[in-house]
Amino acid sequence: MKTLPDRCVDLVLTDPPYGMEFQSNHRKEKHIVIENDNNLDWVEEFVKETARVVKIDWHVYLFFSHHNIDIVLWYVKKHLRYKSILIREKNNTWMGDLEWDYAPKFEFIIFCWGKKLNNWRDANILKFDRTDNELHPTQKPVVLMKYLLEKSSNKGETV
Repeated sequence: MKTLPDRCVDLVLTDPPYGMEFQSNHRKEKHIVIENDNNLDWVEEFVKETARVVKIDWHVYLFFSHHNIDIVLWYVKKHLRYKSILIREKNNTWMGDLEWDYAPKFEFIIFCWGKKLNNWRDANILKFDRTDNELHPTQKPVVLMKYLLEKSSNKGETV
């Protein structure tokens, strides 16, 4: 992002590492552990750079889990125009601590804004089934990403 000029991006839609060293124990075939997924050293610089590169009329979506959302939200509120948290409801209930915790069936999407949403107003709970995660252990559904792209960008804009 440091190579990008100021105010050149219309939408930032990102699913960064959650700082929790995720590794599913449910799968028969294990994915490689995500390098540096156990720290959040990148957060402040990323949020500052995001604030620098977004245009005046912009949106930012930042996927995150409950594990460290307080840290990320602190930097977001410091550098961006925080609007709300969306909830992505997933259809899985078997991931995480299988015996000592409730099954996490959601993830957060931090929403920041600088313009109106396209088309209609929807609820802040987005119901999109999980993928088969063949490419990445935390792969997002294409239909969810397409939905957010259509709500917050127009043809020809920089995402």
